[in-house]
Amino acid sequence: MRFLIALLLIIVAFASNTFALQCEMCQYAIKAAEDLVDQNFTQNQILPYLNSACNLLPESWAAPCEIVVEQYGWQFIQKAIAHETPEVACTQLGLCVEVEAEVEVEEQEAPVQTNMLGKWHWKKHHKNPFKHLEKELKCKACHYVVGKADGYINREFNEAKHAIDRECDVFELHPAVKYCKHIVDHELDKIFNEVRRHESPANVCKHIHWC
Repeated sequence: MRFLIALLLIIVAFASNTFALQCEMCQYAIKAAEDLVDQNFTQNQILPYLNSACNLLPESWAAPCEIVVEQYGWQFIQKAIAHETPEVACTQLGLCVEVEAEVEVEEQEAPVQTNMLGKWHWKKHHKNPFKHLEKELKCKACHYVVGKADGYINREFNEAKHAIDRECDVFELHPAVKYCKHIVDHELDKIFNEVRRHESPANVCKHIHWC
């Protein structure tokens, strides 16, 4: 009996987390669509941007986001044009529920993660909808490279460059990996010179125009 209860808890928790993630992806995509509608993007222009918005999320969320956008993208755009709130729109589409059903079990329920996106919730941007996040990622990537460069300061340059380039793969976001590798490829010699002068990561990245 206890095994069946434990199995039920696992199934409920997994299903709840999957549904919660689907709901979060829907709301994220509609917020992005709203921003683009406000900037007078056409419907045909918006859909590719929604796919791009998914690629800005951590890798574990990017694929579910792309699936939801592929299935509901045009409906997301129509809801944004109709000025439906993300919460209402996603509930109407069956991707969110207003009140989650409670399952009564004899043992304590496993916690269900909510608000999975956290800081990745869509924030309104102007002109380029991804400009603000791009700046943050570029600066973060630069600080990371500077920190790593300090640890390789006494190594042979090409050896250090190769090692730091591999460490760029630590980022979960594809754009951040790209920025990190670009900095290593094009700015590492300047970074080493700055680090030898004991400049802080903030100053180094400001000097090379990445923050």
